[in-house]
Amino acid sequence: MNEPSHGEGPSGGDLLDGTLKGEPMKKILTLVSRFLQDEDGPTAVEYAVMLALIIVVCIAAVTTLGQNASGTFNNVSLNAAAGGSASS
Repeated sequence: MNEPSHGEGPSGGDLLDGTLKGEPMKKILTLVSRFLQDEDGPTAVEYAVMLALIIVVCIAAVTTLGQNASGTFNNVSLNAAAGGSASS
């Protein structure tokens, strides 16, 4: 009468495809601890943050230079138009 019932294993855990239910949880915890100890993840995040900041600075610089170039071309255009009408 001491036999496991309802698919229980020798240590009292339920059998799931030949393994105890606690085994997959141990594997998950091992993977999580490896992930937290591994420094590749944080390094990738740091590089992503640096890349995002570089992109923001580049966009701001291009926008500023574009506005300055537009103002310069407008000034040249107005001066050319004013100079062209004076000589006619």
